[in-house]
Amino acid sequence: MFAVEIYAAVRRFVFVDGNSRREAARIFGLSRETVAKMCRFSLPPGYTRTKPVEKPKLGPLLPVIDSILQATKLLIIDDLGYVPLSVTGAELLFEVFSQRYERGSEPQPY
Repeated sequence: MFAVEIYAAVRRFVFVDGNSRREAARIFGLSRETVAKMCRFSLPPGYTRTKPVEKPKLGPLLPVIDSILQATKLLIIDDLGYVPLSVTGAELLFEVFSQRYERGSEPQPY
């Protein structure tokens, strides 16, 4: 991805100074296709997703898991660092922690 300044410099070189796109590609060290895209768009086009966002695998089971967690009086979480979490998983875990904190928790003796 190129900065907006490079876009502006290439477009100025081609449109204002009157140089060819091929010469701009040579001067700036870019491919001719890249220079053509820079001339086509006034700003970098940005990122667009090619596939829709996937839903969490546990999506259909979330109400069941939530009801189990609500009914449980003692929640022990151990060795959390061993399991890699996705963004969705981390958000759900944070939600469980915050809900348990709001309900109040008492430290249990070992």
